Amino acid sequence: MFRGLLALVAVACVAVVIALPAASARPHMTVGFLDQASTFYNAETAFPIVKKLRGQVIRADLYWGGSDIAVAPHRPTDAKDPEDPAYNWAPYDHFVQVAAKYKVKIIFTVWGTPRWANGGKTGRYAPKNFTDLRNFAYAAAKHFSGQEVDENGVKIPAVRLWTAWNEPNQLFQLYPQYKKVRGKYVMLSAINYAKICTAVYTGVHARTTRAKRSPAASPRLVATTTRAASAGRRRPSRS
Repeated sequence: MFRGLLALVAVACVAVVIALPAASARPHMTVGFLDQASTFYNAETAFPIVKKLRGQVIRADLYWGGSDIAVAPHRPTDAKDPEDPAYNWAPYDHFVQVAAKYKVKIIFTVWGTPRWANGGKTGRYAPKNFTDLRNFAYAAAKHFSGQEVDENGVKIPAVRLWTAWNEPNQLFQLYPQYKKVRGKYVMLSAINYAKICTAVYTGVHARTTRAKRSPAASPRLVATTTRAASAGRRRPSRS
């Protein structure tokens, strides 16, 4: 029924992962899935299957914009405040609460630019001002710090693993890929992706460093490898 759950996933995108490990943790491979369609929309049914398959982590998109479940479809007044009325965290709160019930960790991939942040374009276009993304990352890290409660007063479990965007070398994820500058093509997607990673990292990191420090709350940067790096994308034709 949930055939997607049978596919084990190594990290399949060029990403910067912000991890907050336990002080006594030893290096090891974590078994995870990428199956947002099942785990996000059918959490109560899917997570018992994940647990049975000994899955330890699920990667899911946290939509800043570009989706009907975007957290910030409208510009917030105070973007760093997760309680700003423009934000809607409810679907994601339920997701992480069910995951925690089955002791499954969540990796959130911040993705999608709201139209108000990129000139009215779709979510695959980078923001015009990357400070907007950094502020959202700060708010997200605070909301999922493990110290907040949802609209019903139920505790929101902590999320300690974060990535920035997904498969940035794909047209449907980040656009445009190239830009012609003085007669030559420049890989704009790589330039924008570096800025996206910086914005997400600094936003999450700023929140965790301002929070009360503990041995289990020290962020570290992990660069992941990917098939995207060797996808062999050709330059566009000059015609």
